[in-house]
Amino acid sequence: MDIAKPTAPRPLSISELSMAAFLILDSISLTTPDGHRLFDGLTLAIGRERTGLVGRNGSGKSSLLRLIEGGHRPANGFVQRLARSACSPNWRMTA
Repeated sequence: MDIAKPTAPRPLSISELSMAAFLILDSISLTTPDGHRLFDGLTLAIGRERTGLVGRNGSGKSSLLRLIEGGHRPANGFVQRLARSACSPNWRMTA
């Protein structure tokens, strides 16, 4: 009996990600007012599953959340928010 070897999944394209995601960040660049670059070319898709955001102090976690909620504008790229119903009705931004 031959056993199939597992293969690594191929990375999904942004169009494939958008089918399953309700939040897409594509090629985002964000710089602080003092000129510190937080993100350069960040691409991220978030679906219905629970997602965590972990990083060191000052790494841009709160800035990323503010960007997602519309409080910051990226220097480059775009944020696409789809199906608002995908979020919990009692979801709120805390940063």
